Amino acid sequence: MLNRQNYRYADAFGAGALIFASSMIQDHGWQDFLHDPWYPFTYGAWFLIALFFSLRRAGREAKEGHPPRPLTRVLAYYAAALLVFLALPGTAGRLVLAALSLGNFFNPPVPLPQRA
Repeated sequence: MLNRQNYRYADAFGAGALIFASSMIQDHGWQDFLHDPWYPFTYGAWFLIALFFSLRRAGREAKEGHPPRPLTRVLAYYAAALLVFLALPGTAGRLVLAALSLGNFFNPPVPLPQRA
């Protein structure tokens, strides 16, 4: 069960899964996105797992009363990652994706207002 203390671990896992997925896409193309006989999980599955954890966190933050920024941040992050997949091949794309992942990881949610 995820709670506030280990949201960061879910973010780190999602960032790692996304970097792994991008590396596989850039090395092998899109033909094995959801079917790969050599891995127990395809890189498409890792991408979807990362997206699931990020959306789950954003949903919980929204449920706790945070502004709608978390969901917008998740959607912008994955849209930017998809553009990196398509536009920047090789090491440059991996470096940009790592920078995006670090920015997403160290960008905490907006704190809730304290009630007096």
